[in-house]
Amino acid sequence: MRRRSRVCGVLVFYIVFYILGGAAVVKRAFWGGCVAAALFLAFFVCVQVFVAQSARAEISLFQTPELITAVTGGDLSAVKALLVRGEAANSANPKGQTALMLAVNAGNEPMARLLLENGALVNLVDRIGNGALHWAVERGDVGCVALLLGVKGVKVDIENRQGVTALMMAARDGQYEIVDRLLRAGARTEKVDFTGRTASDWAKDGRNSRVLERLR
Repeated sequence: MRRRSRVCGVLVFYIVFYILGGAAVVKRAFWGGCVAAALFLAFFVCVQVFVAQSARAEISLFQTPELITAVTGGDLSAVKALLVRGEAANSANPKGQTALMLAVNAGNEPMARLLLENGALVNLVDRIGNGALHWAVERGDVGCVALLLGVKGVKVDIENRQGVTALMMAARDGQYEIVDRLLRAGARTEKVDFTGRTASDWAKDGRNSRVLERLR
């Protein structure tokens, strides 16, 4: 009889222990599930925020600043108003072309001067490595070239992604006066592009004997 009582007692003990243990497991599983749900919710919110910010950044990347629109349109008064309002003088289009580059490329010296007076940086380059000086030389605008060369700290030998300098471009196109101004500003004739050609080689290619003579 006592033996049966002992057995029953042991069974009751194990049953109670099992039930309590099971409850604890269930409790742990419940709280574990809550934590997992909270982590998933936080992850979902972070993903949504990242996607929204990326979309805004992409839209901003391909938007054209007001200053660029005004410079492209040649609207000097609008540019003045935007600069007074606080628009960045170094605003650029999606190609990395700054307001100053666009102004000199259009041959708009007064616009370029206004931008420089309001903090436009002369040594910035676009996505293919061309600076404002490259653009001014490409147009063959002596006035804009002279304006840029007069800016303190201007780098006359900036190379684009092909290793081409403003001097090489001027030599190629036979722009004697611009070549002369660049040389007086310190442009180096020994620099070579990525194909190993110097400004003299560019002048030979363009059959510009007068420029070639000046480069020697």
